[in-house]
Amino acid sequence: MKPGGIASVMFYNHHGLVFKNVICGNIPHVLDGMPHRKRFKLQPQKGLKPEDVYQWIEEAGFEICGKSGIRSFSDYIGNMQYMGDYTAEDVLKLEQQLCRQEPYLSMGRYIHVWARKKQ
Repeated sequence: MKPGGIASVMFYNHHGLVFKNVICGNIPHVLDGMPHRKRFKLQPQKGLKPEDVYQWIEEAGFEICGKSGIRSFSDYIGNMQYMGDYTAEDVLKLEQQLCRQEPYLSMGRYIHVWARKKQ
């Protein structure tokens, strides 16, 4: 990539995966280190730790310009029948409002990072 170019990277967040497993009651799985399970889902089997990804991006000669948590709330909402009075649009509005603020950014199931190639 040429200096000044922008890279966009999105990755499956290890911390979001841990949090989702705990919320769903899969605590023994988390305590066992979340070993790989043979499942046929489209989501990645293992999340990446954000601090590692940020370091890799910087070591590759990029300066991180911004980050967003993706699905910081929507993936953790259980059965909507028992969760209160709101709409999917309300959840989307909340995602958009808080996706770049900690701690919500780091709780996203995915994290989107954009970074500029240094000169």
